[in-house]
Amino acid sequence: MEDGVFFAAASSALHRTSIMQREQLAGSNSIRIRAHNQRALLLRLLQQGPLSRSQLAAQTGLSATTITNQTATLLDRGILADIEPPADDPETKRRGGRPRRQLRIVPEAGAVAGIHLGIGRMRVALHDLFGAVQAQTTASFSPDRPAGDVLNLAADLVQKLIDKHPGTRERLLGGGIGVPGLVDPQQGTGRYAIGLPWQDVPVAAPLAARLGVPVHVENNVRAMGLGEAMFGQGRGADLQVFIYGRTGVGAGIVRHGRIFRGSGGGAGEIGHMIVQPQNGRRCRCGQIGCLETVLSAPALLAAAAALGFQPQNRLLPDITELFRAAQSGSGSEQLAALLQDRGRQLGIALANLVNLLNPNLIVLGGLFAQSGDLLLPTIRATVRETAFAGLGRAVEIRPTRFGANAGVIGAAALALASEFYRSRP
Repeated sequence: MEDGVFFAAASSALHRTSIMQREQLAGSNSIRIRAHNQRALLLRLLQQGPLSRSQLAAQTGLSATTITNQTATLLDRGILADIEPPADDPETKRRGGRPRRQLRIVPEAGAVAGIHLGIGRMRVALHDLFGAVQAQTTASFSPDRPAGDVLNLAADLVQKLIDKHPGTRERLLGGGIGVPGLVDPQQGTGRYAIGLPWQDVPVAAPLAARLGVPVHVENNVRAMGLGEAMFGQGRGADLQVFIYGRTGVGAGIVRHGRIFRGSGGGAGEIGHMIVQPQNGRRCRCGQIGCLETVLSAPALLAAAAALGFQPQNRLLPDITELFRAAQSGSGSEQLAALLQDRGRQLGIALANLVNLLNPNLIVLGGLFAQSGDLLLPTIRATVRETAFAGLGRAVEIRPTRFGANAGVIGAAALALASEFYRSRP
């Protein structure tokens, strides 16, 4: 389906849906959360739960009466469960007496769809209220395929997953999609993406029309950062930076659980930090010597090929094959030295980032997490040695715990942050 046909059909579908019908659609989902106090409770239970009612009152500042009323509603709707505390519960030990029952979120009470869109490949999944993947599928597409075609494929994949899992439709709160490049989350559009012929492309509205639920769009790496902050390594971090490497290199900055986008929505483009102004390679963006010209998967594979590395599949070389070769086999010492050098370059870039932002956590994803001990020790050592005044020694640097699912979990986090836990990510 061509872009114009797809977007026109989606627009027509939206116009045909009256305001009353939209309200009925939203109201038909019994777990939609609108009340501010309920969202505050749910977010606290996500971050700290299970918790007793008195603990919730102390942590949220809400009165005991409000806590009782709000939690009763959530219990009736099956969103919360009332459970016995564990035998070693510290609150019971501290205050003595009879243990106070605790509340926890029932993760299977709701569902969201997560879509991670890369250059030529997408991953689509269904998630519970904790962002955990319940079902997923992948698909490839030509990068020059029309945007409407690609979004139509994504919607088809979500619909197929829903059809295979009875009951999901009734529990579906919304969807999230992470796309490459610059986006406008408020307008739900993809503004510009290197590697895809997308410019000012409507993304959220056409998908919402197809799926019948609200859909939220964000840069894919920023979405990954939000997913890590809500459900992964970044839980409890005041300022977390997620660094992702694959075809390009990007960063997602999350402060106090919210995405930092910058004044024009371009914050986090660390891959286009210029590190080789003289004699550097030309980047896809048109500049010379960007970080991703030395640290993306294509750049690493090209540098390894110059050292004699020959992947089994020369048409579609895999970065994991390079990592295996660097650990053992012919030419491993040269390849290991190459990766040490590139790890140091990333460490210097991250040290500059630490000097600017002073995060307390940096999470590495994509090829940087895949590399294991080939890059991580060098990156950590370089940040410690080169960041200003010991700032590098205070920041933790960890690999993502989500692996290849970081993208869809990040997309799910967009939907959950907007439709369940708070008003907007």
